[in-house]
Amino acid sequence: MTIQRTTPGEVEWRLSVFRDETRLATNEGAFNLVQFCRGFQINEDMSLATMEAEFIFEDAAGLQTIFTGSEILKLEVFSSTADRVYHFRSYGTFDRVKATGAATVYSLRCMSVEFLKNESINVFGSSEVLFNNNTSTENIVETLMKSKNFIGTKKNVFVEDTISNHSFIIPNWRPLDVIYWMTNRTIRKSSSGGQLQNGFVFYENALGYNFRSIDGLIEDANKQSNVNETDPKTDVKRLYEYVFAPKQLNEELDIYTINGYSFPEENCSLLALRHGSFSGYSVGFDPINITTSAMGLSEDIPKVAYEYSVADSWEKMEHLQDKSTTNPINFMDKEYQSQLTTPRRVRYCMLPNQAFDPKYKDNPLPNYQELVELQSYQYMRMETMKNLKLKIAIPGNLDLYVGGAINVSLPATVKRQDFIDTDDRYSGRYIITKLTHSGTVGSMQTELLLMKDSILK
Repeated sequence: MTIQRTTPGEVEWRLSVFRDETRLATNEGAFNLVQFCRGFQINEDMSLATMEAEFIFEDAAGLQTIFTGSEILKLEVFSSTADRVYHFRSYGTFDRVKATGAATVYSLRCMSVEFLKNESINVFGSSEVLFNNNTSTENIVETLMKSKNFIGTKKNVFVEDTISNHSFIIPNWRPLDVIYWMTNRTIRKSSSGGQLQNGFVFYENALGYNFRSIDGLIEDANKQSNVNETDPKTDVKRLYEYVFAPKQLNEELDIYTINGYSFPEENCSLLALRHGSFSGYSVGFDPINITTSAMGLSEDIPKVAYEYSVADSWEKMEHLQDKSTTNPINFMDKEYQSQLTTPRRVRYCMLPNQAFDPKYKDNPLPNYQELVELQSYQYMRMETMKNLKLKIAIPGNLDLYVGGAINVSLPATVKRQDFIDTDDRYSGRYIITKLTHSGTVGSMQTELLLMKDSILK
C-alpha cells in the first residue's frame, strides 16, 4: 500500500490494539484508533536495547478504560519511501489530564515486546552447558534472542563475525545482561587482519536486533551506496543523501531536503581531558591471585598497567571516508594536544580467573587475557565517534535506520558572490546513532542524531 507522495513527509497510518492475541474492536467491527490519537513517536537509539514508542490520545469517548498497561499496539505506516508495521507492548498510561468541557489527553508509552519479556527471564549456569559447548559470541547472542527457552523473538538478529568464545558462569542474569556483558569482551573478525578491535554495541532498529562493533558499522557505512536498495534479510541498507537548501518563494521542498540542522556540541574537550578519554592507563585486578594482576607502575609488581593513547590506536580503527580524513585532535593547539594525549587517568577492570576450570589453567582464553587492552580500546572507540555530532530534521523516511549511514550536504557559512560552497568539514557521511519518527494525521517528520569520528585533512 505504498502511497503516492504529493508533499514531503506525507504518510497514512492505522493503529489497533491487541489483548490475548485478539484485536479489540467495537460491536460494529471498528478497530482503527487514529481518530483518537493525536500522533506518535517511534524511537531508535544505539545506546538502547529496544525501540520505544509513545502515542498521544485525545479521548472524549472513555477509551482510556480499555487500557490495562499490557496491550500490544499495532502501528501500520504507509509512506513513499517504505511501509512499516510496528508491534509495541504498552507499559503504562502517563500524564492523563482532563479540563472542563475538554477531552481527556494522555500518553501511552510502549517498548518492544522482547524487552519487557526479558524482565521475566533468568539465565543461570555454565555457558558451555547452556549453549551446547558452542560458546562463540554469535551462537550465544542468537540463542538468547531467538530460542523459545529465552526471549524467542521472530525478528532478525544480526551478529557481526567475531573471534571470541565465552566460557563463564552466568550468575542469574537476564538475557540482555549477558549480551551487554559480552560487548566488552568480544573481538571482531577484522577484514584488515591483525588488529585488535572491539567496541561493540547492542541495539534494535526497524530491521531487527544488532550486535555490532563501531568499526564494523563504519566499514559497512563506507560501502553503502544509493544504487543498492535496502535488503531486510541481509542488513544491506540504501544510502540516502540529504541537502540543506533554503526554500525559495513558491518553491516546493524536495523529499531529500533538510528542514533544519544544529550541532549539539562541538570542540568540547574538557570532559575528555578529565575522564582520560584519549589517553590513560588500563588496569586489571585478578581477585583470586593478586600477583597476576596488571596493577600499575610499581616495581614490586612484574606486570605494568597497559598504557593507551588514541594517537597510537587511531590507525587501528576504521574511519568514515578513511583516506581523506584525520583525527580532529591533530588541528588543536600543540600544548593542549600534549595535555590530552599524556596519560593521567587510570581505568580498572576485574580479570575473570580461570583457575577453577583445569582446561584453561595453562591456556587462558585470549579475549580474557587481553581484557585490559580491550577495556581501553572500547572506551576510546566509543569516544572518538562523538568527535562530531549533528542533528537534522527531514521529511519522514522509514527507510533510515540506527547503525546505518547517511550522506549530508551542508552549505558553507561564507557566500561567494551568488554561489554558496559546500561546507566540506561538516558535510559527508555520518553514522545514525539516534532516530525519531514523529507522526500526526497525514504527515511525518524524522529527526536524526548523527556522529562521525574524523574530519577532512
